[in-house]
Amino acid sequence: MVGESGTHGRENCLMVITQQHESEVIILNDILNTALFYQRSGWLVFPLHTIVNGKCSCGKDCNSPGKHPKITNGVKGASTNQATVVDWFTRWPNSNIGIATGAASGFIVIDIDGPKGMQSLNNLRLSYGELPATVEQKTGSGGRHLLFKYPGPGLKNKVNIAPGIDIRADGGYIVVAPSLHISGSRYEWIMGRMPGEIQLAELPPWWLGFLAGENEKVTPQQSFQIDGGTIPEGSRNETLFKTACSLRTKGLTESAIFAALCEVNNKQCIPPLDSNELRVIFDSAMKYKPGELQIATSAKSDFQSMPTAPEVDETPTPEWPILSPDALHGLAGDIVQAIEPHTESDPVALLSQLLVAFGSAAGRGSCFLAEADRHGLNLFMALVGTSSKGRKGTSWGHIKRLFETVEPTWSNNCVVSGLSSGEGLIEQIKDPTVEVTEEGTFEKDPGVIDKRLLVQEGELALVLRVLQRDGNTLSAILRDAWDGRTLRTLTRTSKGLKATGPHVSIIGHITRDELLKYLNATETANGFANRFLWLCTRRSKCLPEGGNISEVNFLPLINRLKDAVYFARQGRILKRDEAARQLWFRVYPGLSEGKPGLLGAVTARAEAQTMRLATIYSLLDLSEEIKEIHLLAALAFWKYCEDSSKYIFGDKLGDEVAERILTALKSKPEGMTRTEINNLFGGHASKEQITRALTTLQAANLARQEKAKTSGRAIEKWFIT
Repeated sequence: MVGESGTHGRENCLMVITQQHESEVIILNDILNTALFYQRSGWLVFPLHTIVNGKCSCGKDCNSPGKHPKITNGVKGASTNQATVVDWFTRWPNSNIGIATGAASGFIVIDIDGPKGMQSLNNLRLSYGELPATVEQKTGSGGRHLLFKYPGPGLKNKVNIAPGIDIRADGGYIVVAPSLHISGSRYEWIMGRMPGEIQLAELPPWWLGFLAGENEKVTPQQSFQIDGGTIPEGSRNETLFKTACSLRTKGLTESAIFAALCEVNNKQCIPPLDSNELRVIFDSAMKYKPGELQIATSAKSDFQSMPTAPEVDETPTPEWPILSPDALHGLAGDIVQAIEPHTESDPVALLSQLLVAFGSAAGRGSCFLAEADRHGLNLFMALVGTSSKGRKGTSWGHIKRLFETVEPTWSNNCVVSGLSSGEGLIEQIKDPTVEVTEEGTFEKDPGVIDKRLLVQEGELALVLRVLQRDGNTLSAILRDAWDGRTLRTLTRTSKGLKATGPHVSIIGHITRDELLKYLNATETANGFANRFLWLCTRRSKCLPEGGNISEVNFLPLINRLKDAVYFARQGRILKRDEAARQLWFRVYPGLSEGKPGLLGAVTARAEAQTMRLATIYSLLDLSEEIKEIHLLAALAFWKYCEDSSKYIFGDKLGDEVAERILTALKSKPEGMTRTEINNLFGGHASKEQITRALTTLQAANLARQEKAKTSGRAIEKWFIT
């Protein structure tokens, strides 16, 4: 219902908020206009007592001053009749305003009372995931009202569903702006989340299940254990994903599936995944229709037939990468340092996702030009965890909340989850299509005007597996998306689907074991892997009771971030200043020098990635030139990416044939003939594959060739170097 009213009512609502520090006469005169704004929005309105001289206007020593109805039949008498509303608020012009909740007005309310309620909300977010941006009000006591679209009957008014949190549903009501609280403060809508400025969001099913009390009701059918006992690291994500798909095929509700996943995770996963990672796996599974992935319905066939992971070399580079303070330059660094003390998230995860989000929200207009090459602001970022404790879900939650206020249009419309296919990606930002008939040309599909798109992929391992399927177009389309080229597909089912001027950014999550298992030679060779920035992330600290993030004043940072997004949206062409040019000349040879093996393949776009990062740092500083300080920040961030790649990939070659030959040569100091090398594979590797592998080893200075003279033809022999 909200959002269907005209601009006049919205202006009245805004006037109430911006003039709350003016004279009381102005505010009181606006109470009638504001009540009519709510009435035109379809909300049931009624008058409440107010505060006079620090006491309730009812004149009694009541226990709800300024909050109880002035009319005799209370909330049951709430009305959307304009004449009735005018009569009430003309007769009592200084009344507070009440709104009936539930089906009557089309929304329910999560009522958060002060610091205790905020702490409970943060704890619930860890269990049930982030809540979507929606209409939000600051109460007179400093709490919050979060308004969500009415989900249907079944949700009841509840007090203390968690410490400091109540639910207002059918039969309930809330006090709304600009009503006066007993403390002397007024209720006020949060900027960017006022009625008419943002749509009422739907409650996610797992939150709805919690509020309705369903998540604690696990039936015997849901309370099953997977065959095979414990689920070790390396197979937890895939196993839980398959569990969710299997239960969805059986017809269980989403809240019941999530409850079952929690049980399996807590009882069988060693160690259990954190709630945010579990939430991401659940989200990924729920994107598919029941049966779409053809997951078997028996627990035994689901999991005992899963392919086992190949052995992974567990000898990493000795040192975990360290982020230089230079990377925490300017506004990005200020935001990370404000959040960091209050979260277990890795500062690298906070910084990287902030840079990606800013580059995405800023759009395609601004860029850096180097000769004929255009370097946009869209980044592909992969956060690589050693285990489930990277706190990746919470790190995005902190950044997401900032941008919900800074750029709500982008936050609501341009951030999606999941990469299932190339066609699905193009569909999100598709061009309009027309149909030509004998009667003329008609618009068949209006398409999508805003080409900004940030894809949150919580299960990047699943994407890497999709890329291995014959005929899959996702890899090629993602490469074109990073380059900013027109995206198109020519498959029969989606012929003509295209997106011009795309601005696609990606944040992906994967574990090191999964990455080494699923990133194959094709994707390292074709340029897919080096379009991503690979970053090691891990839990930064242990906060058993959480931090005090609610006490941080983010308003100055939000205002600076708003200015930066606006500045970048103006379509600026950036160049390096003289000091940055001199620095670039010094570092370019090292950046452009190729490196051997898999490490070289995934870091082959060092120059382009560094300049994209430098451009983002510059725009965050409201600078039309890339200065030396911005390039230093970008180089520091790139150094962390490169060191992360060294830690993740080490001296791996990205070629299974070469890896096997190298292992054999290490055990044969006397060397191996070409025939002996061929026999390693028992005919399962072609002559071309073996020749290419030996060339790779020789180029990386890992093996050398000698020709041994005989009475006949010389024998080719290979040695470890």
